[in-house]
Amino acid sequence: MKKRSIAAIIFLVVLLATGTFSGGFLYSSYVHQLSEKTTSDFDFSLIEETIGQIDDVYYDKISKTKVIDGAINGIIEALDNPYANYYPPKEFKHFKTSMAGNYSGVGIVIGGKKGQIKVLKVFEGSPAKSKGLKKGEEIVKIDGKSTKKLDTEQAAELIKGPENSTVILTMKNGKKQRDVSIVRAKIVMPNISSKTFGKTGYISMHFFNNNASDNLKSSILKLEKKGIKNLIIDLRNNPGGQLDEAIDVASLFIDKGVIVKTKNKNKEETVYSATGNKVFSKDLIVLISENSASASEIVAGAIQDRHRGRILGVKSFGKGTVQQVVSLSNGGALVIPNEKWLTPNGRDITKKGITPDIKIKAGKGKVDTQLEKAKALLK
Repeated sequence: MKKRSIAAIIFLVVLLATGTFSGGFLYSSYVHQLSEKTTSDFDFSLIEETIGQIDDVYYDKISKTKVIDGAINGIIEALDNPYANYYPPKEFKHFKTSMAGNYSGVGIVIGGKKGQIKVLKVFEGSPAKSKGLKKGEEIVKIDGKSTKKLDTEQAAELIKGPENSTVILTMKNGKKQRDVSIVRAKIVMPNISSKTFGKTGYISMHFFNNNASDNLKSSILKLEKKGIKNLIIDLRNNPGGQLDEAIDVASLFIDKGVIVKTKNKNKEETVYSATGNKVFSKDLIVLISENSASASEIVAGAIQDRHRGRILGVKSFGKGTVQQVVSLSNGGALVIPNEKWLTPNGRDITKKGITPDIKIKAGKGKVDTQLEKAKALLK
């Protein structure tokens, strides 16, 4: 299977480092636009007329870049699809840099609905961790600006910034609020962490970015040298990433057969099968949460449909589309949903999510009830 290159950011869960590394995303390919494309199905004369009238009549100076960016954003918004987006040159440049895995920022994952920006994860050794930010807290202001009208993408834009610069986050926990001043720093973002509970191995995957499957394979082999008899893969709050990495990860547990299917606008189906790189055959439990999305759901769906292991937790997010990134002549890029994906049994999980085999909600206290249940089942 040919590896695809860099691709898209979608804005449901956002990792804030140099800026935006978003989740609930799944990308398949990165296309350089070498020539201008047009279509006879659209009449652009009204748009040209509007820009011309503004240029002639508007009383103040006009930023042509802002006008064009605004027009592109308007076209994207008209699609009424939360997974379609436009990234101006500066933002797209940041994204390509961020895929290398080195970041400057605060080191958190955020998510939630518009106007309810919450911390989903705080990484060890990050500036946010040193300042006491905690999972579940709400960010109500960023440098004094309310987040009530912001989605996670907009919040990310306000939180990101250059190394050694400062951002002030107003955090809310229950009824209490506090201002936290955080100095952004370079962060090497961990993709995988592992440990053992007796003879049970535990691996938490944070993203499906570059080399995720290789890192997972390495972690599994190290745990097997320690004599583990079973394994827990934690995909809770994992927002997704590369389609190929999801296929490769599932292939570490499934020796052959279908992993995932995709369908394009013409209903043409592509079947992706296991790569033949299976390394673990023992008992397996996969943990998922309401914020496990796209690539996480591909892996969970394949494990479930192929009866390779048990899925434990709560229903996942329900992100069943693949995005394609198309570069533009101005240095920016469009993120365009171009395919739907289906589980091996043909399930479309869009807005439905993956229903776990073992349903158990996360505890509100310090005890990780889901993890403890998984450990008990594997004894």
